Formats: sequence, structure tokens, C-alpha cells
Amino acid sequence: MKPLLHVQNLKVWFPKEHNFFGKPISFVKAVDDVCFTLKQGETLGIVGESGSGKSTTAYASLRALTPTAGKILLSPDGKAEYDLAKMNPNELRPLRRHMQMVFQDPFSSLNPRMTVQQLIAEPLVVNKIGTPKERTEKVKELLSEVGLNQNFLTRYPHAFSGGQRQRIVIARALALNPKFIVCDEAVSALDVSVQAQILNLMMDLKERFNLSYLFIAHDLEVVRHIADRVAVMYAGRLVEAGDTKQVFENPMHPYTESLLRASPRADPNRKRQRSPLRGEVPDPSNLPSGCVFHPRCPKCFAACDKQIPVETHKDGCIVRCLLHEKVGKNQARASVN
Repeated sequence: MKPLLHVQNLKVWFPKEHNFFGKPISFVKAVDDVCFTLKQGETLGIVGESGSGKSTTAYASLRALTPTAGKILLSPDGKAEYDLAKMNPNELRPLRRHMQMVFQDPFSSLNPRMTVQQLIAEPLVVNKIGTPKERTEKVKELLSEVGLNQNFLTRYPHAFSGGQRQRIVIARALALNPKFIVCDEAVSALDVSVQAQILNLMMDLKERFNLSYLFIAHDLEVVRHIADRVAVMYAGRLVEAGDTKQVFENPMHPYTESLLRASPRADPNRKRQRSPLRGEVPDPSNLPSGCVFHPRCPKCFAACDKQIPVETHKDGCIVRCLLHEKVGKNQARASVN
């Protein structure tokens, strides 16, 4: 069976400067040569610092952004594949119902002039599904699924707390029975106690409806809790990907190691060596030569500023680092000696 989503060599470049004739001469390379797969019923967590390209990758995967290059292969039934990157809006329309999104801020992602009934039923209305009575029953069913009272139908978003609003957003995302949902920092705007409730709800819904999540987050402990696999991004490039347990317990890329050391954990008996990263994520319109992480890398050696790492498959994981390439290992030894 084919994966639900297969992204190949995805690039999203935004023109920055144009010449006299209007032709772009420089670009902001928000996403550069990113590859990953998402299986049915799986949660893939995407982590990285602000500006690493996580959200842009997610938006492009939904075709909310048009990619500069690459393939976005969607297979709703596990058989036929559709390359979303090549489709026009009319061709995309029937496939949109398989892809939904839960935004970061539940306060701004709901129209304040629409009732809960109207908000959740909107996808059904747009896709001309069911009669008004059937839509109302569907909305009530969805409210029950996300743990809200059916009496909330006529209320407006301002009457709800942040956690309740996010439940409404999730109910709206479920209205069309999607195959996968992009969660863009879906719990970062909520209180910690509410975060746990929403995460548990999402995990329950995943099992109940066989959903797949593309889960974007800064909080590594949230990703550890919810994700089956993890992809680590830096400066628009995917630097490491693998099973959650393997990435968290045996990281192979120096950037992943630094993120894990900087991530707080609620364990007073756990001692760890802090090694904060120096500097900032580079400007995506002026990336360093060679490995984009080399100016901040504690394990940098001579070849890092000249040679671009390629994908290396090792122990079931994917890593882009010269330390795991044959040439890189030899040069690293030479620089140490």
C-alpha cells in the first residue's frame, strides 16, 4: 500500500529581488529539498526553531502554498496517487476534503460573527453535503466527539475559552472525514493543563477515525508524547528523521542533540549537560555555503563549509550530516589528528 502522503524534493522559494525586466534574481529559500512520507494512521512530528520552514512545509503539503519544485503525492485510498503540486484549483477541489488543518490560534481561526453551528457546518455547506437537518445532526455528533455540549450550537466564539475554541476547530476539521490533518502549533497557545486535554483528545480521535497527523511544534516533549515519527528541520532543510524513540534517545545530527539538551523535562533527578547553540537561524535568502548548520555546529570540521550533506540512511533513520558520510568521517578524523 502506498503512503498517504509522499513529499519528494519539495522547494518553496519566494522571490526577494527582481531585475529591471521583473525577473527574480534572488530568493528566500523557505523550504529547500525536503522529503518525507506520512502513512495512514500515523503522526509525523516536525520540529525545529522558528524560521526553520516547518509551517511553510505544512502549508505547501496542503497546497495552501504553491511549491517552486518537487512532488506532493497524495494517495487517499492507498492505490491511486495524485500529484498536488501539478494540479490547478479546479483539480484540487475534490481532494481538499481529505486534507484539513488545525491552526495555532483558536481565537483568530474562528469567524466571530458565526455561531458554532455555522462554523462547523461550513465545510458541509461548501461541499454541498446533506440537507440542513442532516447537517445539524452532523454538527451535534461532532460536538459530542470533541467533548462539547450540544447546547452550544447557537453561541458565538467569544463565549468560549481557548481550549473550547480549539475543540470547535477540531470538530470543524473532522466534518468532511479527512484522511490527514495538519496541526500547526495546535496547543502552543493554550494553558498547560488544557494542552494535555487537547492532546489526549487528538490521540483518541486518531484511533477512532484512523487519522494521520502532520504535527508541528516547538515543544519537544509534546512531540515525544504524540508522534510516531519525528522530522527535524533547520533553515528550510530536513536534517534528521526517524522513529520518535530512536531520534530522542539516539540523535545522530548535532542540531538534534542541541535541541534535546535545550528542551526542559519535568524530572528533578535527571542531570544533563547544557550546550546552548550560539547564533541564530541563518537568513533564508543568504544561506551559508556547504552545510547550513556549520556556523553554529559544535562538531564542525574542515569540509562542512564546502560540501552539502546528502541523505544518509542509517539504523532506520535519515540524517544529513557529513559525520555520517564516508568522506566526512575521513576528514573529521584528519582534522582531529
